[in-house]
Amino acid sequence: MKILVVVPDMLLGGVTSSAINFCKECQKRGNEVDILVMDGTESNIPEVNQIGLKRPALLWNLSAKQLKNKSLIAKIGLAAVAIIKKITNHFELWLPLVFHGFKIKGSYDVAVAYRQCAPCYYFTLKCVNARRKIAMIHGDLNFMRSTNTWDKYFPYFNKISCVSKAVTEGFKQKFQSVAEKFTTIYNMFDVEDIQGKALQTSPYSVNPSVVNIITVSRHENCHKKVDRVVKASAELRKQDVENFHWYVVGDGPDFDYNCELANELGVSDLITFCGAMENPFALQSKCDFSVLLSATEAYGMAVIESQILGKPIIAMQYPALNEIMQDEYNGLIAEQTVFSLTQCLKKLIENERLRKILTENVQKDRYSNNIAYQKFIDAVQTDN
Repeated sequence: MKILVVVPDMLLGGVTSSAINFCKECQKRGNEVDILVMDGTESNIPEVNQIGLKRPALLWNLSAKQLKNKSLIAKIGLAAVAIIKKITNHFELWLPLVFHGFKIKGSYDVAVAYRQCAPCYYFTLKCVNARRKIAMIHGDLNFMRSTNTWDKYFPYFNKISCVSKAVTEGFKQKFQSVAEKFTTIYNMFDVEDIQGKALQTSPYSVNPSVVNIITVSRHENCHKKVDRVVKASAELRKQDVENFHWYVVGDGPDFDYNCELANELGVSDLITFCGAMENPFALQSKCDFSVLLSATEAYGMAVIESQILGKPIIAMQYPALNEIMQDEYNGLIAEQTVFSLTQCLKKLIENERLRKILTENVQKDRYSNNIAYQKFIDAVQTDN
């Protein structure tokens, strides 16, 4: 099968990691995979062929940042294009204009618009020759500001795939006229890569005399709720639970705030804010368990990554969570409160036997991409 994956960029994040894993898994299973990164950045995915755009199509995401370090003549030309973009965008004519007459050479069995946004959807529909076209959705509808710039393309795709059943049901209810198009394709993971990185040396050494905890997340408190690390640690200290250390991997707009909050609440000695790390798995593999603090997740890649590493996890309840973990079997599920989180943390920190049982359960249930890949094949083969 010949597959084209279309992504707007390769910026770091869960969706990009998921796209890379999807390409790798499809290629491993004998498919011919091409990827088109719309902004021209390198995908750097081994064995996957990258194709690109040419001007004027490359100007689809023209912004003020792109005018820097350009010659005066280039700036004048690009500024004129930027004005045209602003005017035509108002009437939803920019994408038809900038992609007018552009076509990807050759044909595909399936083209996947891998990120929910108007440029990715429009380009896949209008500029690619493919027998089947699938739109991917990676977000929880209840936590999206608006979908009206891209949901208008739904009727033209063969399938619209969400990353969990919970997300799928939410979209089905809102978009009942195309409900039969919605399906679920779970995120895929590069298991060998994760396990290989776990064997590498971490820049942080853990103290074996305490319980070591890790959270890998972007510091964005509105959604990811990383400030709960600090608040829960403060509550644990009030209850004389201090035999733990919590590593927080990731960067983001609330990084400095969370560091300052830890100092303010007197728990900075219990927490290490590691910042962004290219390989968090080397540290995560040395910790006793992981914690996911998000208000919601469309799927919850951090849960699966922890399971691949053989580590139980505490996660805050969200609709899709029960699809990928079982409370009291391979982890603990907390309600969306600091109080509930603190209770789960205390339970797991103080009960070594429970940690051992949960860990054993995680390690005997080995993760596989088989279900996710079969869901993709079903979406390609099912007519509607």
